[in-house]
Amino acid sequence: MPFAKRTVIDRTGLKATYDIELTFSFDTFFVTQSGIQQAPQTEGMSLATALREQLGLKLESTRGPSEVVVIDAAHQPSPD
Repeated sequence: MPFAKRTVIDRTGLKATYDIELTFSFDTFFVTQSGIQQAPQTEGMSLATALREQLGLKLESTRGPSEVVVIDAAHQPSPD
């Protein structure tokens, strides 16, 4: 889920496909000398709040294994 800014694992147990409309505000991130900071939300609701209030779903932060792709090297293709 690109809006969550991290990997999201579906543990809802829902098997069907749903067509939904979700209204939320994008969080803004900026970089400082001390690291990546999140700007205070000035209007609207966060993704987590929207999921909870509009769909009854909860985003829960946990640690666990997930699949990743590791690219050791990349090269420009040679001209034909």
